[in-house]
Amino acid sequence: EILSDLRQKIAADFPTPPEVSFSVKYVHSSLEDYLSPAFYLTPPLDDLTDNVIYINRASTYTALDLYTTLAHEGYPGHLYQTILSGSTTSDPVRNLLNFGGYIEGWATYVEMYAYGLSDTDPNLAELYRLNRSLTLGLSSLMDIAVHYHGFTEGDVAEALSKFGFEEASAQALYEALLEAPANYLRYYVGYLTFEDLRDAYKEKKGEAIIKIETDQEVPQVSLTFEDYGDPYNPLLKEDPDITLSAEERKIGGLGIFLVKEMMDEVSYEYADGKNILKLKKNL
Repeated sequence: EILSDLRQKIAADFPTPPEVSFSVKYVHSSLEDYLSPAFYLTPPLDDLTDNVIYINRASTYTALDLYTTLAHEGYPGHLYQTILSGSTTSDPVRNLLNFGGYIEGWATYVEMYAYGLSDTDPNLAELYRLNRSLTLGLSSLMDIAVHYHGFTEGDVAEALSKFGFEEASAQALYEALLEAPANYLRYYVGYLTFEDLRDAYKEKKGEAIIKIETDQEVPQVSLTFEDYGDPYNPLLKEDPDITLSAEERKIGGLGIFLVKEMMDEVSYEYADGKNILKLKKNL
């Protein structure tokens, strides 16, 4: 249910992925003490249609934790990342390579994004997101401190006590850092890198511009949408089959269909490095 909700809500911000099946299962009780809180079981390269996410019940989840965790592991995280890249990657050699910072950085980036999609009060969700980011940042900092600067368990406890961490939490983190050096860096540095890429793209391409104009002589409203992104004509998108039920229809595509149905004139052009979509409605 949560994965279906996420898949629907991300449709406005992400390309539509191929249709696949997915399920959420619980880790067997005999393995709960040895496995991570949640993980996506990567499917075979020649069959990306059956996807499974495992949840470890030994970890305590709030409703918001579970929502953002499934965003990390599912949509638009690892599951989405895997099936979309699997359907578009042209060079098979990429299937042999593994870039941990890219994989986990992306999943952490969209996990943070998912806080804004939840039904939690927006201010509270943002507080939890910042807390999550701070916790990952401190863990990454301690990772560097231990493995580069030689921090002992006592040094870690002293440093984290300034942020309100109890000694038991510091000890648990120290042991985790010894077991998996640079693990936190894959998640957090990767996440920050994706944020930098997003900001650099916005700076280069600029924000979208929306113009609303009226004509006193002709009872008409004109809306113009402009952006400096790559050329993309949404009017070429195939109309959805509205005779199908909601369960049978693919997610996405209704927005531009409704615009074409409701407006009297719709046009698109790419000029001066800009996508320009014009809508006109007679009053």
